[in-house]
Amino acid sequence: EFLGDRVLGLVIAQMLLRKYPGEREGELTKLFHRLVSGETCAKVGSTFGLRQYLFMDTSMQNNKAGHYDKAVGDAVEALIAAIFDDGGLNAAESFIKRVWIFEPDGSDAVPSNPKTALSDWCGANRAAYATYTVIAQDGPAHAPRFTVRAEIDTHGAAEGSGGSKQEAEMAAATELLKELTADDG
Repeated sequence: EFLGDRVLGLVIAQMLLRKYPGEREGELTKLFHRLVSGETCAKVGSTFGLRQYLFMDTSMQNNKAGHYDKAVGDAVEALIAAIFDDGGLNAAESFIKRVWIFEPDGSDAVPSNPKTALSDWCGANRAAYATYTVIAQDGPAHAPRFTVRAEIDTHGAAEGSGGSKQEAEMAAATELLKELTADDG
């Protein structure tokens, strides 16, 4: 468990930095803690029925930590350590990327940045991540106006404008997310 926890933390930290390159550290920290929590580990383990493969004494059979199965969460960390010991970091990373749950759950860890929310949508829907392209820049140098197109292959595109590239990207992400979630409803 000890080693698996550390390997999981390294892989999740790297995944978050790649998935949300412009996100603030505080938001990344919230996401990180949610994604490496015992509760998330238990959810991951339950998706492939890990409990049925555990040999536990009577005291461990009822080992619940609040509303999640601590024994399964601990076993997932131990499994990650075993994969790491046997196949190295690449094997452990491949396993984690294949089974980890990246769905927003309504907690305070869900990012308020629309680009991050759009990335969460992509992860939850197994879609390629959005690309952002500046399609226009107008106005004087002291007050520029940018128009950006956010696009997700095969899912759609939307445009947004703002006084900076980042502001325009967030506006485009907001519009695209509205379109995508309107289709879900």
